[in-house]
Amino acid sequence: MKNSKKTLSIVATLLLFSLTTLAQTTNFSGKWTRNDEKTIPGASSSMNSVPVSVEITQTNGMISLKRTSKHADGQVFTYSEDLKFDGSMAASQPIPNMHKQGRIAWSADKTAFVETADYIDDQGKHIQKAVENWALSDGGKTLTIDLTLTTGDGEYKLHEVFDKN
Repeated sequence: MKNSKKTLSIVATLLLFSLTTLAQTTNFSGKWTRNDEKTIPGASSSMNSVPVSVEITQTNGMISLKRTSKHADGQVFTYSEDLKFDGSMAASQPIPNMHKQGRIAWSADKTAFVETADYIDDQGKHIQKAVENWALSDGGKTLTIDLTLTTGDGEYKLHEVFDKN
């Protein structure tokens, strides 16, 4: 009887540890600055703006992104978006006359996530589609965003690297 209770206690502890480990997700929270040396230009040479920083606040089931970009003419602009991991669509406006409809989903192991978005102008015309794969490396010190941007002119890829401040 004593051994059964001990075995049951060990099994319960292992089960609890396993469930806790499965429920954990990578935390992307922090302020991140673009690392130009590690970023592979790709699409950035044809884009009107280049992301320079991102501030991330992550809570249970949701992530808030505050993105700052620099336009080709030197103008800096910032926009925010709140995205839920339940797959629901979120609307934002990155720049005047452009609307973004995006959603996010965790990877199977919850260590990365994918954001998919459509960009539409004020007249409802589809401008571009973006797929961003977000991941952390270097013990959470490096954020990588692999972007595939599809426009009427073709497909562009960009490998963006950000360092945690």
